[in-house]
Amino acid sequence: FMIQAEGQYNVIHRPRGPQGLFTQKAFDPSVKLGQGVNAWWTASSSLAGGRTHGSFDALELLRAEGCDPSDPSAWFQEFLKVRTDWFSILRQQTPTFFTKGLGLSSAKFSLDTPVGLARTYLKAKDFTQSDMSPVLKALQSGAAVASTGPLLDVTLTSAGGTATGPGGLVSASGAIPSVTLAVNLWAPAWVPVDEVRVVVNGSVVATFPFDATHFTQDSSDRRKWTLNSAYATLPMPSGLDAFVVVEAGARLTQTGAFHSDPKDSYYPWFRLMKGIYPVAITNPIVVDVNGGGDTAPG
Repeated sequence: FMIQAEGQYNVIHRPRGPQGLFTQKAFDPSVKLGQGVNAWWTASSSLAGGRTHGSFDALELLRAEGCDPSDPSAWFQEFLKVRTDWFSILRQQTPTFFTKGLGLSSAKFSLDTPVGLARTYLKAKDFTQSDMSPVLKALQSGAAVASTGPLLDVTLTSAGGTATGPGGLVSASGAIPSVTLAVNLWAPAWVPVDEVRVVVNGSVVATFPFDATHFTQDSSDRRKWTLNSAYATLPMPSGLDAFVVVEAGARLTQTGAFHSDPKDSYYPWFRLMKGIYPVAITNPIVVDVNGGGDTAPG
């Protein structure tokens, strides 16, 4: 598996599914990589082409497979488990090489897997049909957002004015180290967004309800919303470097059918998207808090 496609980019599909890697290997997010039940991560075999088993490039965070339209709770719980796994892995990695999070889709249409769910949006440019190397570069750097609907464009800016998006490294500054957070969210009127969350080192540090108090709608593009500047300062943990992930969509506590009542204003979402919850999650932006270069916070 590790040497397919010449090893340029390896993705673990549905790691917490019935046949998923983490299910089969009993991955434990509370245990250090390479130790105990996670000893396989740093081990190698002929199946890995001389690489360690944990040296794959990305995890599939989101996939529509396994989503029951009448009750997507089990599907969402699987996503939350992978999300916890991913945050645990990121706490032990640096920008030199970290495990990316992607949204992927089955290549077929079925009752539980509409074509195109989920998706990975990449920040890439100057690619052509004959030269897709910028797409591979964006994937390898982590300039990506996984989503089943909403689209996030997030940057962190240092005091010196350097703005960095997912997959990048930025420096914090100040007596209480902080960075400036900018969030742009695109969601047409039929796509439900309950809240936007900011995650630092795997813990939610800020939750913004998706309302006019926290977001301003663009006058020329009614799909676009921008986090108000009053919430732009993002403090960093003292003594630790950090990674920052931004999420949008359904609440983490969501269970059961989502907007399934035909009288609900978001019912078109339920009907078209087979009941799946709207979820968007960025890849991490790494923050050098103490100026000594990035050190994995875990």
